[in-house]
Amino acid sequence: MHASACRPPASAPARDEPERSGGGGFGPGAGRLSTFSSQPSSSFYDLNGKLLFNPSASDSVSVSLYRGNDNLGNSRSLQVPEGLFERLLARGIDPVERGLDINSTLDITDVRDSGNTGVGLIWSRQWSSSVLSEVSLGYSRFQDVRDRARQIGSNANPSAESNRVDDLTFRATVPITLGVGHTFEGGVEVTGNRLSYGLQSGQGQGARLGASPLVSVLNRDESGRLAAAFLQDRWLIGSRLLLVPGVRLTHFDRTGGRYTEPRLAATLFLTDALSAVEESFPDLQAAPFPATHDQRHEVKLVNLYQMGDWHLSQTWIYASGKPYTEPIGLETVD
Repeated sequence: MHASACRPPASAPARDEPERSGGGGFGPGAGRLSTFSSQPSSSFYDLNGKLLFNPSASDSVSVSLYRGNDNLGNSRSLQVPEGLFERLLARGIDPVERGLDINSTLDITDVRDSGNTGVGLIWSRQWSSSVLSEVSLGYSRFQDVRDRARQIGSNANPSAESNRVDDLTFRATVPITLGVGHTFEGGVEVTGNRLSYGLQSGQGQGARLGASPLVSVLNRDESGRLAAAFLQDRWLIGSRLLLVPGVRLTHFDRTGGRYTEPRLAATLFLTDALSAVEESFPDLQAAPFPATHDQRHEVKLVNLYQMGDWHLSQTWIYASGKPYTEPIGLETVD
């Protein structure tokens, strides 16, 4: 099992861009630019684990879990600029009716919480030397919640936004070994998805009082189910050519349609070699340069431990950085 957590150390307050304090229903141009400081805060954690055990000599069961979460806070306060109330009164705007007083501050709330959760269960059984079955059940959820609000005096305009996607998948396959390099496989799969989106916005005072927000038209809470059955034949011809023909039948409950998808995959194994990937754009640069996705070195260390019926594993990966081409000048290209 692996777990990690991190919280950035305290640092000097970050300088935000200047914000105009005359908006939000107080009359355009009512204020002047004012700067303020804020200290964003963030934290995250990731937790993953896997349990593998063998109920019998023919059965294998594994359970896995993943949980990750990110929190970001960027709330801040801004002192109302001097002379704002005089300028409002000069334009015929009464600050008291807008819920303001001479000591008002602009409080901005901005908090975001995002997380992923995944759970998986796999059961494998070796029925004979050539027949294997595997049944799996997996569930995942992504959720993102953000709270935002601007308040000055008693005048507030809060809002909240949430996204959530749930996925539940059942899969069962039966691979049958017909010979060396030849496997026939059939299976079924059912996936259920549910998505929801919510946006809430409070009604402010003053010019916003009595407004009828239309944000509710964006709210969603929907679900769908996809069911499929498939057959495929994996056939290794010689030692270099792999052919995988197959067919997949799919039903989607949202449309009520049934779909037939014939498939064919071919893989040709040539040779193993160390190579470099380069890109060339003669109109922009005369000489080829390394591709950004080319990564030459990667080292993996895997530790396996057995404690009675328990198996523990740990993986450490070190990889070299991506190639970098230093700019040496600017050119105008027509």
